[in-house]
Amino acid sequence: MLKTMTIEPEKKDGKPRRKLQVLNERYPYRYVIAGTLDNGRPDYRLQKLHEWSNRYRDIYLFDNSMQCDIAMEDFEYTKWLDPDPKVSAYRHWD
Repeated sequence: MLKTMTIEPEKKDGKPRRKLQVLNERYPYRYVIAGTLDNGRPDYRLQKLHEWSNRYRDIYLFDNSMQCDIAMEDFEYTKWLDPDPKVSAYRHWD
């Protein structure tokens, strides 16, 4: 069973921010649920820690929970979803 952690970000400019539920964290990535979508389904996201600001930023919005589960199980798939060109995934050794 997954251990989840709920994070309530600080308010900025007096506006409340969304509540994040962290599903899994594997440096520098974390998998979160950021509330619900208009259709009532959970909003699954992949976030990456920005080295200079030490804050997490959304890098990928998952289509459904199954895609998020696969990304949590297969770390190479997570790296493949990362838009940063310096991150390499599924390396082929010749």
